[in-house]
Amino acid sequence: MRLNLQCHPDTPSSVARAIEVQLCFPEPRKLRLSYEVYGDPWELVIPSTKEAVRTDSLWESTCFELFVLQGDGDAYCEYNFSPSSQWAAYTFLDYRSGMAELPLGRGPAIQLQTTKDGIAMDVTIDADKNWIATGNYSGISVVVKALDGSTSYWALAHPEGSPDFHHRDCFVHELKAR
Repeated sequence: MRLNLQCHPDTPSSVARAIEVQLCFPEPRKLRLSYEVYGDPWELVIPSTKEAVRTDSLWESTCFELFVLQGDGDAYCEYNFSPSSQWAAYTFLDYRSGMAELPLGRGPAIQLQTTKDGIAMDVTIDADKNWIATGNYSGISVVVKALDGSTSYWALAHPEGSPDFHHRDCFVHELKAR
């Protein structure tokens, strides 16, 4: 299933025309996200490849994200994936509070491809049964930095006001296995 992300109306993109993402469970306990950013790839800020390690503040550059709400409660987790191959994962007890690192047995596999129409990034992560489980709701988002200095914020849904991927109104996609 392909999902279309929407650009936040207050942050129009000077580079990205559209962003799509596809989610699937290619095998038990694995989640694959395939992000596609359509636009001029040479006008995007794409971090250079680095060691695939946990790194904070990835959202300060072009970054791909996944948020997962745990059941009907207030707790959720956030995953950040950089084109550099760096990543981050956090849990929150409630809206932007009680943040802690989410331990992962193995970091996500991140592969970036540049095409004439934009960039494509595939991310495969081990699906922890407590977070990435079918029936849980997710928010999918992308921060796009352009060489002209502008930043646009893309998500499946946006709450009123400023861009805020942590807001519960962003958690609109139910995770489903094949």
